[in-house]
Amino acid sequence: MSTLVRDRRTADRTKSHPQFVMRAALALVALIVGWATCGSIALADPPYLEFVDGLRDRGYYDYALIYLDQLEDDRSVPTDISVLIPYERATTLIQSARSKRDFQTQLRELEQASESLQLFVSRNPDHPKVAQANSERGKILMGKAEALLLQAKSPSNRSKAKELRTDARDSILEARRIFTDAKDRYEQEWKSFGLNIPAEEKEKRAERDRAETRFMSSQLDLAQTIYLEAQTYPDDDEKRRGLLKEAAEAYADITERYRTMIAGLYAKLWRAKAFEEMSARPDESQRLDDKIAEESRSNLRRAEALYRELLENDVSRSSTAQQIKDTARMFYLIVRNHPLNGDHAIVVQEASDWLSLRRGKAAATKTALGVRWQRAIAFERLAESAEISPSERTSYLRSALQDASFINSYPGEYRDVSREMIQRLKALLGDSEKDPEDFDEAYGLANSLIKQIDPLRNQVSQAKNKQDRSRFQASFQAHLDETARILKLALLLAGESVDAVLVDRTRYLLAYVEYLSGRPYDAAVLGEYVGRHTTADKTKTDLPADAAYLALLAFVKLLDDVPNGQSDDFEIRQVRRVADLIVSEYPTTPKADDARMTLGVLFNQRDDSVEAAKWFSSIPSSSDRFAEGQLSAGQAFWNAYLDALAAPNEQRIPQGELDQLRQNARDRLTRGIEELDKTLPAGRTAPDNFVAAQLSLVQIENSDGNYQKAVDILTKGPRPITDAVAIEKGKDRPDKGIKSVAFASLAYRQLLRAYVGLQQIDPALTAMRELERIGGEGNTEVFVDLGRQIKEEVERLPEGAERDSVLSAFDRFLSKLSELKQGQTYSSLIWIAETYFGLARAVEGDKKSRYFDQAASAYQEILTKSGTGGFMPADREPGIRLRLAEVERVRKNYDIAYGHAKAVLKANPNALNGQVEAATILMNWGSDKASEKLTLAIRGDDSDPQAVVWGWGQIASRLQRMIESGRGTPDFEDQYLDARYNLTESARLAATAAGDPQARQKGLNRAKQQLLTFVATTPRSEISDEWWGKLDSLYGSIQRNLAGDPPNYRPEPLVPAQDFAPVATTTREPTESATGAANNPQTPTEPTVAPIPEGPNWLLVSLGVLVAFGVTGGVVFSSMKGGRRGRRRRSTVASAASTVSSGAGSKSKPSPKKQAPQSGRPAGKTQRPAKPSASKTEKPTGRTQSPKQGRPKRKPRPES
Repeated sequence: MSTLVRDRRTADRTKSHPQFVMRAALALVALIVGWATCGSIALADPPYLEFVDGLRDRGYYDYALIYLDQLEDDRSVPTDISVLIPYERATTLIQSARSKRDFQTQLRELEQASESLQLFVSRNPDHPKVAQANSERGKILMGKAEALLLQAKSPSNRSKAKELRTDARDSILEARRIFTDAKDRYEQEWKSFGLNIPAEEKEKRAERDRAETRFMSSQLDLAQTIYLEAQTYPDDDEKRRGLLKEAAEAYADITERYRTMIAGLYAKLWRAKAFEEMSARPDESQRLDDKIAEESRSNLRRAEALYRELLENDVSRSSTAQQIKDTARMFYLIVRNHPLNGDHAIVVQEASDWLSLRRGKAAATKTALGVRWQRAIAFERLAESAEISPSERTSYLRSALQDASFINSYPGEYRDVSREMIQRLKALLGDSEKDPEDFDEAYGLANSLIKQIDPLRNQVSQAKNKQDRSRFQASFQAHLDETARILKLALLLAGESVDAVLVDRTRYLLAYVEYLSGRPYDAAVLGEYVGRHTTADKTKTDLPADAAYLALLAFVKLLDDVPNGQSDDFEIRQVRRVADLIVSEYPTTPKADDARMTLGVLFNQRDDSVEAAKWFSSIPSSSDRFAEGQLSAGQAFWNAYLDALAAPNEQRIPQGELDQLRQNARDRLTRGIEELDKTLPAGRTAPDNFVAAQLSLVQIENSDGNYQKAVDILTKGPRPITDAVAIEKGKDRPDKGIKSVAFASLAYRQLLRAYVGLQQIDPALTAMRELERIGGEGNTEVFVDLGRQIKEEVERLPEGAERDSVLSAFDRFLSKLSELKQGQTYSSLIWIAETYFGLARAVEGDKKSRYFDQAASAYQEILTKSGTGGFMPADREPGIRLRLAEVERVRKNYDIAYGHAKAVLKANPNALNGQVEAATILMNWGSDKASEKLTLAIRGDDSDPQAVVWGWGQIASRLQRMIESGRGTPDFEDQYLDARYNLTESARLAATAAGDPQARQKGLNRAKQQLLTFVATTPRSEISDEWWGKLDSLYGSIQRNLAGDPPNYRPEPLVPAQDFAPVATTTREPTESATGAANNPQTPTEPTVAPIPEGPNWLLVSLGVLVAFGVTGGVVFSSMKGGRRGRRRRSTVASAASTVSSGAGSKSKPSPKKQAPQSGRPAGKTQRPAKPSASKTEKPTGRTQSPKQGRPKRKPRPES
């Protein structure tokens, strides 16, 4: 390139950017600083190309081109860099062209890029990047073809559309020739690496993966040429249809080959697009032949199914995968809008939901404009319905016009078609729908529209079917859009003569409408502005406080919308900032208390119980929500205490602070109960949050050893808990609330705990019988759970006199209970067994052994009595045997334990928990006494055909296939990781037990390769940090063993799979099973769980909120490892209480969409933030409401 041409181009760029020098300097400084801080780099060898990449990554394409021009003139630049300058210039121009919306600019830059690539290839025919340069030339040709096709679709180019399509076809055919050659070369390059590259040769592996990526890309490019060639023919041309079919087949091959990789996702997307475009698209007056119509509908259904797969599957969380999902969303809306579907109301609803999460630049991307364009089409089609009123028709047309106008403000493929729509819509609206011309008229019209919001919203909520709901929702959305438009017009017409308070009122109403429309950021800005800058007298109107509270709710909604894995620091800061504004500027208003409660609930949900307690406690005693705040603060302090108590020793706070949290919980709960009790008439039933607070106070008393106080609160006084949870004889318990099975069970468990502390056996047995009656005959979950809670209570106590005293109390009571010969039931024996089992795991030394012995004795007695008719449900025996197997395994009676496990498998060969326990027994047996058992732990044991043991290899294989077939559960995923870990650990143990050094090394290398293969084929995102730490530790142990176990050995860390690794694949290392092919089918029988005594799993125990209000499920012994997954566990009672009072036990973010309707609320109950309203009193009505309690009782009312 001549210096003159470069100078002219540089001058043009400089002219187009008035502040070019300053911006370029800032960009260069930022990049140079970043380069300099990356490490010690010699100034004589600067990272030229890395610098260019940095400029391109930031979108500074002009600056990158100028820098490349400077490098070209600099003779000190190394030759290996200077020869690449034309290639890098072309790459920059291609990326720049993709960022442009103007067709002519795109074509010009692509042409320049093509020239640069030709220059590079002609100068360096043997350079390694020549193949990539040719591929880039193909992509340039494709880019030119796409630009030409877009021009051909423009209404302004109808006269030369045929010529443009022909030119596009020529470019596509030339690109196909290039891609065909590239595909063959890349395939050959990839295959030259072979399949097996040692893990140590990391660079070679990376090269092979890059080669495979190029091969995949070339296949996609080739398929895309077929699809694009189809676009060069008119819609009714048979050649187009034939090419689309050919493209769909090509994409199907790629999808099958790379199903879970990015290439496979792209192929699936465009395969669906090909199906969609194979469908005939009739005009309004055209009727399709029945056969053609049915075939077209079939293709649309196939396209929709593929789009749904892409939208519903979280195969990858990369930005590229998200872009594919967004494009799939746009294409899916095209299918729903298709004349043969006509689901225009659904398009409006789904497009509105999607667009509500895209603000600023995100709302103007090509995909976002495409989604908005589909919504505009849908609005226009809805306006054509003969079943709607004139006002609805006008709303639909105006919404379509608003979308079309927004789209038309951006250059690109939708500009011309949106201009045509704007002209068409304006003609349809005509002069009869003139806008108001002054503020009073606009304000009056807006208030009239506001009045219609509630009836329209009720119409949506009361819809009888999905179709009606979508239609009503579309009408409601159009109404909101029109209301917002009129309010904005009123603000534009507001002159100096208009009362400033009315202007603020208009802003507030607009914020309210924006909130309902799914635009919370707009609502937040408007609401906060009124709250901060109102001219109204704050002592005479609640408008500014209401507006600020609306802003708070909007920021809470924005916080709720933050995707998982992304930082929400910004949203949290805004929520806190606006709450501080309300509390400081309007401290005595009801909205100040609402804000305090809202922040308390929010921080509780974020596991910041101390901060939550501060907000709850800040409600003044003069407030009518004081008692509610005290109860919520008490629950939060108690949760904070339990969290601190459960922390590892090195993270535990000082004992003084711990005691203070406990005392704060007691004080707040006591004060809240007293204050709320004052407001309750004698004889009136206590509200739920009152009873829940009492139960939390009971737990505190029990944990303090004040057992008689606990019994008194539970059974005595004017409002005993036992009366509150009682139900009339013959009636069923509700699924939720304080009379539910779960909550009543919690209360009686605490009563039983208190009687244990008082060593009162007869009342304890009475409580146990009541527990069994509440849970139902044979339902022993409450006793199993109580045994586990006792274990937790002991574990929380530090070594010392208090712990010894608690252990002694339990021991004495259990001994007395065990000695009873009469009255022993299945439930009491289960409780004895489970409690001893839990205590054994909580202590060490002689006590541990003795407690295990007692547990084994109780389980054995259950099995002995199981033959007695009616003693226990018949399906409970397998679970008892498995628990006894676990106890015997821990006692190292492996043969006995194995016998119990095999007895379970004989009855149910597919019992997954039985197979896991059997493999665990073999593994422990092999590592402790008989190393030959380790081989059986890995490969399985088929010595008894009626009780085949799979072993870790087949357990992992079956679980993997279950997960990949879509039939897995989160528990399966965790069990799969457990099996993979134990498979490698068993192999390591077997190798270290080998007497022959050569066999030892060979076995350890096999274990190492097994682990590395698993990690290389499993994305890091699919392995939790906890499991990654275990796998990394195992990898270190293998390396240490291979090195001969030297002291102070530092192993290499485990390296996760790179981004190019498949997300899920069926090529993980197969594990051979001793049971043979007959017992290892390709599609395994789905694993089951042996029936065992029911009870909540640890997740439900830790989140007692769910247990206390109707969420049941889980099998007590679903994990036979005694809760190995390190979940944090909170008190069941405290969590249950927090559900009723403040939602403190809930860990989910607030989500208004998920709330169930609520018929009413007890006095003082914490509610989740109320939805805003536009009431006559200018207040968004309703109280702050617990996330678990549903929406406020009172709905927002329009101004009357």
